[in-house]
Amino acid sequence: MHETMNFAALKKLPLLFVCENNQYSVMTPLAERQPERDIYKIAAAHGLQAACGDGNRVDQVYALAQTAVANARAGLGPQFLELHTHRWPEHCGPNEDDELGYRNPGELASWKQQCPLLQTRQALLDSRLSSEPELADMETALADEIDQAFQWALQGSRPSIDSMGRHLYA
Repeated sequence: MHETMNFAALKKLPLLFVCENNQYSVMTPLAERQPERDIYKIAAAHGLQAACGDGNRVDQVYALAQTAVANARAGLGPQFLELHTHRWPEHCGPNEDDELGYRNPGELASWKQQCPLLQTRQALLDSRLSSEPELADMETALADEIDQAFQWALQGSRPSIDSMGRHLYA
């Protein structure tokens, strides 16, 4: 990762690196695995423009991403975003793993209250930018779109072995 950031900065590549800082390193709290420091500052030390924000705030993530993408497209080199959030499921898989005891009691429940989808939904309702029926229609439309994309992927053919070398940089 360090060499990639270094090379990207050296060549002023238009890349966007995003670190989803979920506060853990596998099943160990980050503070027990690394010294106390902001990860985005490590990227800045490599010469990247770097920022951090609350990964559970959709509006904040959007604003940070919009700025970073614009900077990369403007030729200002690679960008780095550190977004603080929390990992809900286990490290490798779709299940919850509170029974393993590596999280403090109530920690996961507390973070679930900060769910970006629920926060955004409530903000839309509070600001009267949307109503319950409009959001319900939107959720139905999105669920249908996801289902259609999933079905399309399942019905598609697998790539051929000879296509493996296509689109590679040499």
